[in-house]
Amino acid sequence: MEQEVLQYSSEKGIIITKAAFEILKNSKRWKEILDYSLEKRNEIIDEEFIHNFVLRQDKIKIKEEIRVVRSGERERVAKERRDIESNFKILWEYDITGKIKSSGKIEDFNKFFKEKFEFLAEILRKRGFEGEISKVKKTKKREQVVFVAMVSEKWKSKNGNLALRLEDFRNEVIGVISKTNKELFEDGENIVEDEVLAFEGNVLSEDMILISNFWKPDVLIGGVNKAENEVNCLFISDTHIGSKLFLDKVFEKMLNWINLNVGDKGDLNLAKKIKYVVFAGDMVDGIGIYPGQIDNLEIKDIFEQYRVFGDYIEKIPEEIEIFLAPGNHDAVRRADPQPALGKEFRQGMENLGNVHFIGSPSMLEIEGVKILPYHGHSIFGLIEKISFLKPTNPTKAMEEMMKRRDLFPCYGTKQPIVPEKRNYMLIKETPDIFVTGHIHYNEYATYRERLLINAGTWEDITPYQLMQGQLVVTPGRAVVVPLNKFEIKERKFLGE
Repeated sequence: MEQEVLQYSSEKGIIITKAAFEILKNSKRWKEILDYSLEKRNEIIDEEFIHNFVLRQDKIKIKEEIRVVRSGERERVAKERRDIESNFKILWEYDITGKIKSSGKIEDFNKFFKEKFEFLAEILRKRGFEGEISKVKKTKKREQVVFVAMVSEKWKSKNGNLALRLEDFRNEVIGVISKTNKELFEDGENIVEDEVLAFEGNVLSEDMILISNFWKPDVLIGGVNKAENEVNCLFISDTHIGSKLFLDKVFEKMLNWINLNVGDKGDLNLAKKIKYVVFAGDMVDGIGIYPGQIDNLEIKDIFEQYRVFGDYIEKIPEEIEIFLAPGNHDAVRRADPQPALGKEFRQGMENLGNVHFIGSPSMLEIEGVKILPYHGHSIFGLIEKISFLKPTNPTKAMEEMMKRRDLFPCYGTKQPIVPEKRNYMLIKETPDIFVTGHIHYNEYATYRERLLINAGTWEDITPYQLMQGQLVVTPGRAVVVPLNKFEIKERKFLGE
């Protein structure tokens, strides 16, 4: 074997140290080691090189053994997931998909706001707030009144009091909150135009009352639905496929985790029980969404963006049900409510039996749990209107929507809305889980026992976000919720 080693190394021009030669002449793998040195363009073989080669081979062997074990594990888990019968409904009555009928006329806006007022007023009346503005006008001065109204205008008076123009489509009255009533005044400053409230106060004149209290048509405490079985739902959002800042390696790592290829025992136990995935919008980065976007695009063709997105979705095991809602970067109308992604952009995803396209907002019932996915484009409008809201606290904005039973509480913000024949932005059924995206910031909270989730992003911070003053994002985090417990299990694939 000595001569064979010397001859082969001479032919290949490989220099071997004396100590390394002593090892090679007694090794059955001498040729494999010499060939590896050629592959690595390593001209001198010493003891350290051979040591590193052996370590590498051991690691490869261990990885292969793990792969074989995990392959068997994946098959077992896949069978377990398939054995769990999918239990979900898409509540299409709360989804605009296939029902776009608005002509954009003033009559459509009137119907839109009238439905909003009547729905929210009925909630408040059932709670004992039954008065109307017409009764206020007939009430004597200084007497107390209770009534329901929509806020059409808000301003500060010359004396620094808060003034509200209140109407109910038949009458209107001016409500005043005195600056001396500090707590109520502070609450009143965060009233937004177009919200519907119940008011209590004392009549100052036929057209004016001094407000002493007000109430929102809030969701009630209790009555939360939870799954009977231990089944997990994964919540993700904002992949922005096509962006140069899409974190492809990080997203692939998450997909590998779902497929049980990476992760420790605890992580894999979490992944094994994932039966549902809810995606809260911005599948792709789109084209022409903001000024100068073209310079930040890796993929400049919208169809190619969706093709790549579809390739990623196809990697999710077929026994997992996937629900895809759009966002403002997707190829649907930008205005709320948004219909499901059109067939021309689905790139074969609709042929996957486990993929379901839904609108934004929509309502799902998964394992008996009501889930409200909404991309959340109106959150920034609320942040502009309500002083204590900020982008790094999106669940507070979600809480304000729940209090108002409205995903679009105020008209006239940056986010456009279409006055459809039905107001799909009203929260007509109280969700058990409310999930949004758009803000690119992971945050979780509970409100009146309901779970609020902002699902973050898989894109690094963009120059446009920095220009807009959004300085913090939290990319690369998957959110898993056991539907029988409502516990947040966050899995970080990018680190802190």
